[in-house]
Amino acid sequence: MIPELSLWRRSAIVFLAAVTALFGLGLVCEPPPSQAFRDFNLQRVRAFRAEHEPRHPRTLRVVLLGSSRLKNATLAPDAFDEVGETAEFERIEAFRLVANWAVFATFEPLLDDVRALRPDVYVIQMDLLGDEMARPLKVQISFNYLRWLVSGSGSWSWYDAEREQLARVCTDEQTPDQRLDRAEANLVIDVESKSARRARDFIRTAIADGARVVLVSVPKTQAFERTLPSIREDMLASARNLAAELPQVTVVPYAGVLSDEHFCDVTHLNDRGAAVYSRWLIDQIMPTRL
Repeated sequence: MIPELSLWRRSAIVFLAAVTALFGLGLVCEPPPSQAFRDFNLQRVRAFRAEHEPRHPRTLRVVLLGSSRLKNATLAPDAFDEVGETAEFERIEAFRLVANWAVFATFEPLLDDVRALRPDVYVIQMDLLGDEMARPLKVQISFNYLRWLVSGSGSWSWYDAEREQLARVCTDEQTPDQRLDRAEANLVIDVESKSARRARDFIRTAIADGARVVLVSVPKTQAFERTLPSIREDMLASARNLAAELPQVTVVPYAGVLSDEHFCDVTHLNDRGAAVYSRWLIDQIMPTRL
């Protein structure tokens, strides 16, 4: 005879079964979307709209999508303040949405809300046209998400949505090999992946909404550029194919060379590098360049 289980034991079994199913689903398909990521950034979108409505007629509204590298490159509070003045615009309003080890699918739960901001220009990091999560990263994110389900925003959950969006990233990776090992464990390059196809579809939707799209790269140290270039041929070809299809898409890889003094590690810009990059980026997104 099978002994009868107490209520708490049955509850524990159901809970463990649900956790196991969710974790397995994240490994087989994709990591489940982070409620913390979605909730925090939805609040940011709403706050941005409240702050910038009614919309100033001579303001260029820009949405930036990318990884922590794009965040560092544009993080300075005054990054878009000194824009000069064109015949049409005199200032820039910028909303930045990023993710660590970003792939485009990460942003999908928020894209309708981002589109509702009615940006004039999207600045999209070209890596999103080719990067997809590697299996070890899916494992890590699925596990972290399960921890968040248990502990919420407590320290045990690891994930800090505010820090991901607003804090500068600087790792202890000071050699290309250190970074390469982590990059290969977290991301695979596949311009035909599901996430990359979603990125291209979104760009077409943004164009249909009346926006322009600027596809950019973010530089790395010269040593790491030789190991894992920021401008990859397959990624660049995908971007240029989009630009050939859609005249409203502009492809502008960063062509400058920055010394190591502009970086806090092998791949993330420091304040000095961000100042240089932001000035360059402004030149790419103002209408005289579009």
